[in-house]
Amino acid sequence: MSDKKEDNLAKRRNFYAYGLLACILSIAAIGLAGVWGMLDIQDASITLKILITLVVLACLSGFLYTLSFQQEEKNKQILIYVSGAMGIALSASILAQTWFDPFSDVIFGKLIFTFIVIGVISAFVIALFDDFFENKKLKDDNYLD
Repeated sequence: MSDKKEDNLAKRRNFYAYGLLACILSIAAIGLAGVWGMLDIQDASITLKILITLVVLACLSGFLYTLSFQQEEKNKQILIYVSGAMGIALSASILAQTWFDPFSDVIFGKLIFTFIVIGVISAFVIALFDDFFENKKLKDDNYLD
């Protein structure tokens, strides 16, 4: 990979890592404020929505950070984009439903299920590619028969 691509990838990984860290620290701060009685919010549903948002963003950051380590390999590029897009779509759907309730329960369930199935299938195919090409490399190097 070129130096510019490596720098961009490193910046993205840092962004994901710092996003994950910020979410975890925010969740901890809200939890501690609640334990010590410093959290004086009249409506507990706002606090719950904020916590759900932070958890979803933390999961998305961790997923994208992990997925970024697969981006060096060209043969899996489309699968990586599909898997990442499904993670983003899943997160966006959950956040939209949490804050604005735009979907009926049935539609929301179908959306979530669809995003998860497509994401899992693409991640499974990525794992198959990893296993296939790793075994191929080991066979080429005469480590496997």
